[in-house]
Order: sequence, then structure tokens, then C-alpha cells
Amino acid sequence: MGAPPTLTKDGYEMHMGTNHLGHALLLKLLKPVLDKTPDARAVHLSSAGFRHVGPAGIEFDTLKSAKSETALPYRYAQSKLACLLYAREASKRYPNFKNIAINPGEVQTELFTREAGDDLMKHLQEHVASKLAIPISEGVKNHLWATTSPDINNGEFYEPVGKTGGLEGHGLDDEMAKKLWGWTEEQLKDQAL
Repeated sequence: MGAPPTLTKDGYEMHMGTNHLGHALLLKLLKPVLDKTPDARAVHLSSAGFRHVGPAGIEFDTLKSAKSETALPYRYAQSKLACLLYAREASKRYPNFKNIAINPGEVQTELFTREAGDDLMKHLQEHVASKLAIPISEGVKNHLWATTSPDINNGEFYEPVGKTGGLEGHGLDDEMAKKLWGWTEEQLKDQAL
């Protein structure tokens, strides 16, 4: 996340390409197996950061640009909103297995500090977040719960650990979820292993 504005090798804004399109392609490729597997589920990694998108939510006309005019937190937030909305829409379109989205919580990672990028974000990560965030050993608990719990609800968004009720704003936008689904399908139509 700390990377400066850049594109994937396929020409997508880096956060959207990595956090959303890569995962959507994997789900598309795994779908035939998931359809046949009892109690299968796809756990989509979102973030509380989805709440920090701009007023438009996902800016579809900018997803094939480095978005250098857009602040790093907004680029990240937009990709995490995409993960959340895609999980919600997949839960409707893929009825043979469950799709949920999770927020791992504020986890002590090197998300902002390992690459050149936004100095303010690096400072906040090193001096503020490092004191408030939980260790990785705690941060994986929502992932583990989501992959093993018999108590998940299809299409739900789970905060740590296994708590619902965190959806708000654009996270509830069914029309944006449908638009994202269509856009994603169009982008991935020629992709295969």
C-alpha cells in the first residue's frame, strides 16, 4: 500500500489490480471446483479502509490509470470497497458456495513502510499505528474464523472476530456492486491459466 502511484503489468491502478482483480480472477478460476465442494466458501479480504473512499465510491473511469492525482489512502480504500462489494455480489450470483468479506483489523504490518511512497503514511505507521495495531498473530484470527466457522452468513461482512454490523455507506450500495461485477467480468473475459 505504501507504493507510489503505479500500474500493474496489465495496466490497472496497482491497488485495484492487486487487491481486487487478482482475487476476482482466482475466484473465477476456482468456481468450477467450489461449485462441487460441500460447504465451500470464498473469503474476500476487505478492510475497514473501505469506509474512506471518496464521495463517488469506486471511480470506474480511473481504474486504468495510476491515479497520481488521488491520495494513496483513497486508492487503497477504493480497492477494499471493491473486495467487499464483489463478495456481496458473488454471494448472489454464485449460489453453490458462500462468499463473505472480512476486515482483519488494524494489524502490525509493513504496509506503508516497506516501499518508497507517502512519507506521512510511513510516519503514521511507524509512530502511531505501531502502538495501536495488533500483532499479526492476533490479526489472523478473523481469517481463521471466517474459513472454519459453521456460523457464516452468505454475503456478510465480518469485523474481528466474527462480528457483523460494520456495513455502511458505499458498502451497502447494491447498484455499485452490480456495476463492479459487470466491469470486473469485462476486464477478466479473456483471462485464463
